[in-house]
Amino acid sequence: MSVTKAEAETIISDFAGEPVKLGSVNATPLLCREHVREFLLDAAKQHRPFNKFSRVSEDTLIAANAALRQWLVSRVKSAPSKGVTL
Repeated sequence: MSVTKAEAETIISDFAGEPVKLGSVNATPLLCREHVREFLLDAAKQHRPFNKFSRVSEDTLIAANAALRQWLVSRVKSAPSKGVTL
């Protein structure tokens, strides 16, 4: 079940008995955004030298986070049932 930030603030405020404002939510918890941006811009320079990319969108970072999450889950599911190391 997914809850929006506004809904979470309402639930917590009702429980606490006073208004509560939540801070920002990190949409890409699995990524170091600075390093991913740097990598993408460097890769763009190498593979598309005539395009002058200078920024990476939030949507691109969220998509990268989702792809990484999906890859990690597939690694866990494909691990043998015996053993202790992934």
